[in-house]
Amino acid sequence: MKKDTMNTTRKIERLLAQYNQLDGERLRHEKMAATLAEGEQSLSRTTDIENKVQFEKLSQLRLRREMVPRKIQEFAGAAGAAKAELAEECQRATAALLELINQKTAALSAKLALALQPFFPPRSKTLTTAEIIVAQAQMFAVADLETIAGRIVYHSTPGTVLFKALDRLRTGNFVNRPVVLKAAELVEIAATIERIKI
Repeated sequence: MKKDTMNTTRKIERLLAQYNQLDGERLRHEKMAATLAEGEQSLSRTTDIENKVQFEKLSQLRLRREMVPRKIQEFAGAAGAAKAELAEECQRATAALLELINQKTAALSAKLALALQPFFPPRSKTLTTAEIIVAQAQMFAVADLETIAGRIVYHSTPGTVLFKALDRLRTGNFVNRPVVLKAAELVEIAATIERIKI
């Protein structure tokens, strides 16, 4: 799973860089179009049509200005395709990160439960949810080893990091975030989760 997450993160970084490059080219060409239109306007006022050099210069400027909108559309289309692929990869990465967080949390909880096992006597039966609720109400404590391990994990340093990452991935703020921002945040969250050793 770790290798899959790292590959997904690299792919997101690559797609994000590709999108930024294509969108940057689109913006550069839009600025170029405005500059060329402005230059053509000022040159057309002062150009003598009878002068071949001046007329050729104006024609070249018009030709370049007419070519730019097609380039803008090409870059916009390519950037849109990269953004769509990035969105799909972000969905896959979010699902993979949620699964990885759940696996690490379960592993941490199991490891802690194993360490706490000598302090809890063996039970003849497992507690039902109702019995756990009654035990909590009567003693303000839980005698169930898994529940205690889960509570300790939640307050441990690795558990806190995992649960904060889980909360970030599930909030509406993250889900509704623009794809480019979401991709950058996914890379950050994945790096944080990868650093946690269980």
